[in-house]
Amino acid sequence: AVCGALMKELAEHGLRAALVLSLGFGCGVACMVSVKRLSESLGPEDGRETLKATPWPLLLAVAIDSLVDGLLLGMIGVETPRAVPLMSAATAMEMGALGLSFAASVQETSKRARILSVVSMPLVLVLGGALGAMAAAPLRNSPLAYSFMVSFGMAALPF
Repeated sequence: AVCGALMKELAEHGLRAALVLSLGFGCGVACMVSVKRLSESLGPEDGRETLKATPWPLLLAVAIDSLVDGLLLGMIGVETPRAVPLMSAATAMEMGALGLSFAASVQETSKRARILSVVSMPLVLVLGGALGAMAAAPLRNSPLAYSFMVSFGMAALPF
């Protein structure tokens, strides 16, 4: 359904829509690659992790991923409600696997840091959904801007 909506934009706006979709997709990939590189550069310098250290690079990457996934779900929920069950199921599977690995990686941190980091990630996803839903209404007047945002989110989704 999401691809169908984007194809509609391509049919209506032609080359401009193709450029906007390509730019949005490219920006999404570039953003997530940058997050990966940033999170790798924030890691321990000697390659060893100390016990009880909070894995900030992983925390940052998971938070940004959750925010982008929420933004995409919120925007799609407003514009294409019939796509929400499928997108939610895909996001739930992704977040389930990510949540298990994330919880395992923070297992050696303090109890407070562990609880805070595990509870905050779903809240970031919900915040992203609310922001995406709020952003979708003003973007209705600019279908190309909406297409850019959705293509950005679709590119960032697999990361």
